[in-house]
Amino acid sequence: MEIDDEKIRRGLTNFLVKQGGTVRIDELHSRSQFKYGAGHQDFSRIMESLVGEERVAFAEGEFSVTDKGRAWIDELKAAKKAREAAEREG
Repeated sequence: MEIDDEKIRRGLTNFLVKQGGTVRIDELHSRSQFKYGAGHQDFSRIMESLVGEERVAFAEGEFSVTDKGRAWIDELKAAKKAREAAEREG
């Protein structure tokens, strides 16, 4: 099964936001596996990229969304709303 890294990156970051900002690594790993089909290596690669971009942080077994990550999710949601509005008008 081919996975969509960008979809998973958005989905996991959004999940962090919805969960109040912080989630244990095992819970986030399980979500990536069951919702997106991402195995351990995929999960590690995706989360390392998000940490490298400072969209999430990792400490003491937990991932936390950063202000930069929240802003990214807000931008994505605003762009989606704009597309949907344009489609309704169009």
